[in-house]
Amino acid sequence: MARILHVDDEESWRRLVRENLEDHHVDSAVSLNDALRILEATSSYDVALVDLNLKTDSDGEGGELLDLLRSRFPSTRRVVITGRPPGGSLRRNIFERFDVEEIIIKRQFEIPDLRRVVEEAVSQGRGELPQALRLSRSAVRQRFRDWRKTQGERLRGDVNMANEHLFNVGGVSGPSRRRAESAVTDALRRESDFRARCAALAERLRDIEIPESLNLALDALDAAEEEFGWESGAERDDKET
Repeated sequence: MARILHVDDEESWRRLVRENLEDHHVDSAVSLNDALRILEATSSYDVALVDLNLKTDSDGEGGELLDLLRSRFPSTRRVVITGRPPGGSLRRNIFERFDVEEIIIKRQFEIPDLRRVVEEAVSQGRGELPQALRLSRSAVRQRFRDWRKTQGERLRGDVNMANEHLFNVGGVSGPSRRRAESAVTDALRRESDFRARCAALAERLRDIEIPESLNLALDALDAAEEEFGWESGAERDDKET
């Protein structure tokens, strides 16, 4: 069981963390001052989950807490929570300034992702990974989540369109109906193949602990993107800058 400090001004997120990490000891705080009072009473935490902005979208109070944790409680693993996906240099700045384990993007993370982040943070407290590897791992995992969401929605749209066309064909028989039925089958098969590939990629991305495994994960993600596609090059460039 790990001791976790969770600092977030959103009740829904405090409840989500408590309920889904119930096998750990979780102390929740709603503000910087609240967190400071808790730390005065109980300073020994394995992991701190900290929202960067606790009052407004740019107040930076969570950053103040992360600075304090890094200087006064360096053994506490730090994880950033934010509603805005940081890209490029901003992600790098967060890792370098606060020396965090990972960045959780609200409403993009699934519960298994949250648990994995906490478990990794606890285990890495005993054998810390280099910061550069943690940064690269975080970036490639975010790239995968963005790709999975975008392409999953596109492929589901293809299935819906194929089904709609088959419905519109109605009672027509012959080549037109057979083509429509074949289009539905192909769209469903493509979506199924995509989901299987995503499951395999997610497993590979969970096991990144050395540069070699990071490179293998990048190669696998590149191959999947080539096979199933991505949005336009400009949109992808925006995500990586």
